[in-house]
Amino acid sequence: MRLKHTGHLCLPRVWPGRATAAAGEPGTEGEGAWYERMFAVAPGLGRVRARPAGVEADLLDGLAGTAADRAMVQVLNDADPRWRWWVAAHREFQRHALAYAVRRGVRQVLDLGCGYATATGSAYTWVCEWEDRNPGGRLAYQGVDADPIVAHTLDRHMRTVPHHASLQADIDDIDSVLTLLRLAGRPLDFGAPMLIVAAGVFQHVADPGLILGRLRRQVAAGTILAVSHPDLPDPASIVLCAAVDRYRDEVAPWYPRPADTAAGMLDGWEVPAGGVMPVGRWRAPAPSGTEHEPVLEEIADAPGWAVLAIAGPASATGQSGAARGGPA
Repeated sequence: MRLKHTGHLCLPRVWPGRATAAAGEPGTEGEGAWYERMFAVAPGLGRVRARPAGVEADLLDGLAGTAADRAMVQVLNDADPRWRWWVAAHREFQRHALAYAVRRGVRQVLDLGCGYATATGSAYTWVCEWEDRNPGGRLAYQGVDADPIVAHTLDRHMRTVPHHASLQADIDDIDSVLTLLRLAGRPLDFGAPMLIVAAGVFQHVADPGLILGRLRRQVAAGTILAVSHPDLPDPASIVLCAAVDRYRDEVAPWYPRPADTAAGMLDGWEVPAGGVMPVGRWRAPAPSGTEHEPVLEEIADAPGWAVLAIAGPASATGQSGAARGGPA
């Protein structure tokens, strides 16, 4: 797919922001992680800087965003009005992945970079709706997000539901995240398979493969991993690249990665037949005798990819080793 911006030159796939991602360098200016700088005063835009969860929620719903979030959404929409649909493609993938895992008997969800619980298409909304449709059914849910505002809203929604929980933590430090979750003792049982969701999250991380490798060593065999990752159209216009660079400067790191990088991230995970697919067209194997839902035209060509992977028996060995001496 090619972007067409009248009056703007199109760039090839390799561009300055992409080279930074390959080098593993920080994607934003200034010191500290983005969530440590989010309360810096932004002149004319209030006391809170734009945040990934706020920008995403405003793109999808037009709600919940601060003035800074709305300003960044305007930048993205001015660069390409399809940004909303590009984000929605990852939520649609997430919905299909959740349904697939539950059909296979998985009853616990670890949602990395979960964002706002009530945002359109959130994993937590899906979990709650499933429980409403299945009286007596229970899905243990653990959301993890570095954003303190998101964590506060999640805690407010979940404090009365003992098998739903949230954690404010940086998935870049996945060893600490896993330690905290194990110490909590609920709602996740690391001795049983779970669904790990990372939908449209790892673009904010310099080394997703490191995180996924640590997770593989800690989870039970049969755990399902659902990952989607945005990319940019090839080629991307100057105005689109400039918008991404501004996002990286003002919000958080944002590393577009093509589908051929997925294999390196998933080392040690088993990828079933079908493999890596365009995010807007991803579908899990359909139950016998049923057909796939039609692909939504608006998201069909969203730049990005999605993949489902399984933790094989080797994970159980890694878990035993981790129990003796911590994450490898």
